[in-house]
Amino acid sequence: MPRRSRANANREPVIEPSISTPRRVLVLSADLGEGHDSAARALAAGLTDEHPRTHVVVADGLAALGPFLQRTIRDGSWFQFRRVPWVFGIVYALLMGFAPVRRCAQAFLYRVGAKGLLRLIESHAPDVVVSTYPGINPVLGRLRRGGRLRAPVCTTILDLASLEFWAHPGIDLHLVMHHGSNRHIEELAGPGRSRQVRPLVAAAYFEARPAREARRSLGLPEVGRIVLVTGGGWGIGDLEGAVSCALEVGVAAVVCVAGRNDEVRERLEGRFGEEPRVRVLGFSDRMRDLIAAADALVHSGGGVTCLEGLVTRCPTVLYGMPPGHWRANARGMASLGVARVAGSARDLRTALGAALEAPSPAAPDFSTRTAASLVLETSANGHGDTAARLALGGRLRRLGVPGGGDRRRGRENGSAPGEQHDAAEQHGSAERGRVPALAHQRARERDRHHDVDHEHDGRDPGGGTGLERSHLTQQADSRGNGRGEHPQNGHSPVPPPGGVRDELGGDPTPGVGEAGAEDDGHARPTPQAA
Repeated sequence: MPRRSRANANREPVIEPSISTPRRVLVLSADLGEGHDSAARALAAGLTDEHPRTHVVVADGLAALGPFLQRTIRDGSWFQFRRVPWVFGIVYALLMGFAPVRRCAQAFLYRVGAKGLLRLIESHAPDVVVSTYPGINPVLGRLRRGGRLRAPVCTTILDLASLEFWAHPGIDLHLVMHHGSNRHIEELAGPGRSRQVRPLVAAAYFEARPAREARRSLGLPEVGRIVLVTGGGWGIGDLEGAVSCALEVGVAAVVCVAGRNDEVRERLEGRFGEEPRVRVLGFSDRMRDLIAAADALVHSGGGVTCLEGLVTRCPTVLYGMPPGHWRANARGMASLGVARVAGSARDLRTALGAALEAPSPAAPDFSTRTAASLVLETSANGHGDTAARLALGGRLRRLGVPGGGDRRRGRENGSAPGEQHDAAEQHGSAERGRVPALAHQRARERDRHHDVDHEHDGRDPGGGTGLERSHLTQQADSRGNGRGEHPQNGHSPVPPPGGVRDELGGDPTPGVGEAGAEDDGHARPTPQAA
């Protein structure tokens, strides 16, 4: 029940915000690789854990910006990564190195995409909006700062790069995974507007998973060193070179995950098909087991995969990063000691040898708050009065008033979530509910006919927990409509939390043969991370 606060006997009772009240949370992701979606799913699960009555919707924020921006950013990025990565490097350097170019790009995003994004948000009337993708943050920040968006906005910063897009003065709270980002974020957004949180990965990564059990479930050698090579959901980077170097180091097995990049997967299978120590996979929803089975992780990206390695204490080597934010992120992680960086094949062999021989990394400090708890606090604390202050601050800045009210807002609103009393940390004890999967994943999974199960002689992967298990859920598109996702792995779907059902409408638990399921009878896995 809401708490009552009486200033004196002559005043009316004041109903203070309380996170015990059901909250409506809109999580905005993007169909770019897998990291943004994976973080969105982890946050959605955390929100229902913190408060089982929370209504959570996960939507594609990039799609809401409109078809032109979606095609330009998503398809353009995909083409550049595969064919002309140096072009992406130039674009990134211009955006990050020249403030006028960056401001023009952000203004263009707002001009073209603000209307569609605001329409999506208003269709769900959330108490708080959370972004896991930096490309929509300049739009959210300007909407919030101008008073057009009254709900508070949070963002989950998954990388150490592109902070000029992640951070914005109009965003109420920046949830940071790496402590090295806080100072720069507050320089960009204002004091008191960033908080370090626990890494935003699926709950299964925080649970112990013995390497021997993971290897046995995957059909991998139980004895000897194993190296996991991955290029993220899009299979980027020099995966062939990484596999070759791992073999030269002398390991029992190398597992290479090529993601959804069929071209790269076929090339890897053609080159290493006769090598018994190499196993090539496409997109995998069993990354928790794969990382648990590995003695070292070689990754060409960053973001969530590196966070998963950090949480599970798997030594990580970054290699083969394309130009752009991947290389900037790798430099940041190396400076924090989170990962080793190899700039050449020779460096990779050296780094892998050191990673395999070094003792296991120390257990990370997970005493920080969870992203979900701070999101719920923000939803309870900030609403229309904050939007009005943001609009006033913008007018003051245009009139040349120093600070434009930002410092005051930083004290009154930005730091408020961290100063609430410990009652906000009393979590619900309800069993974990299923969370909304992303609708755009349905289309890209239809043509996927091979997964880890086929590679492992029909072993049932259904032993995973949390988000790794199958479920049938709903997802909102950019128009606010609900669409069904497929059940997977032959398991019966489990009802999502009531909040998810009420948000999206419809029956969330039809059987496998219901509308939305493939008529070939094969199970479809819910993507976890790759």
